[in-house]
Amino acid sequence: GACYNCGACGGREGGPNARLLARCANDPNVREVLKKDYQICIPEDTWFVGGYHDTTAELLELADVDRVPASHTSHLQKANAILERARGKNAVERCQMFMLAQHCTTPTHALVHTHTRSTDLAQSRPELCHCTNSAVIVGRRELTKGWFLARRAFLPSYDPFNDDERGTNLEFVITPALVVCSGISLEYLYSTIDGGSGTKVVMNMVGDFGVMQGATGGDLLVGLPTQMTEFHTPVRTMFLVDAPLARLEAVLGRTEVLRELVHNSWVRLCCRDPTTGQLYKHEGQGTFSLVSDASAYTARCCQHGQCCHQGHEDPDAASERDPRIWPV
Repeated sequence: GACYNCGACGGREGGPNARLLARCANDPNVREVLKKDYQICIPEDTWFVGGYHDTTAELLELADVDRVPASHTSHLQKANAILERARGKNAVERCQMFMLAQHCTTPTHALVHTHTRSTDLAQSRPELCHCTNSAVIVGRRELTKGWFLARRAFLPSYDPFNDDERGTNLEFVITPALVVCSGISLEYLYSTIDGGSGTKVVMNMVGDFGVMQGATGGDLLVGLPTQMTEFHTPVRTMFLVDAPLARLEAVLGRTEVLRELVHNSWVRLCCRDPTTGQLYKHEGQGTFSLVSDASAYTARCCQHGQCCHQGHEDPDAASERDPRIWPV
């Protein structure tokens, strides 16, 4: 499955959900209800196709393509071509992080390697999962276009100019982002600094509450295996939200679970005003301060592995290239 499928839902995969959503969105009756009751208008010439991305084997599967209207055939072909290019580029980028795959510099070779790697029963590192995650950038993708983020950032999309001042859309976007991404970040952080559950080569499940090394006994262990953390830099994730500060504060003020994550400093948070570009840093317990020199602050974040601008090498790249710690 993709990585370990979804850790937030017990290892389930998302393909069936995408397929069901596409079928609902293509249903004329559903569209009528959306338009009448929720003022959501889906253009008549829009057609949805659900899909599944296996991030280990780097495979893409589209569902119900036989249902696509003949008038949309050329659009589907164009989408397939774009997805195929993206799949190849992603495989090449992933291969640069595997010690035995640095020679895979073309999409064709990289795709063969990732697929072979995913089916090798002796391979304890078929992929690196969320290793090196350190940032979440909530905003328009034009803000990050052209940046090389070294596979370290989650990129939830949000348009601050298509929302009300209450932050209705922002709440829908930031709630899963804060809850899920902070969980991933903290899981990696504490498994890295506390040792995690050891190698997964000889790991065995114990009920639904832990693992142990070997089959005849030993301590009950929790946390991630070393194959997932040996490449990780333990940091609390940095959230950058592209929205007016008052709107972000309103969302945090009425959502307790988000407020506790932010106010108690389980994550780090910055807010970027989409109109002025001013940056506000959360200082703790709901207090924000204006960052007088946003460029300098961003540069410091880069030095601490939080993000990586176009043309700037990740500060950890030198150590990550060290073959002694590169995943084989």
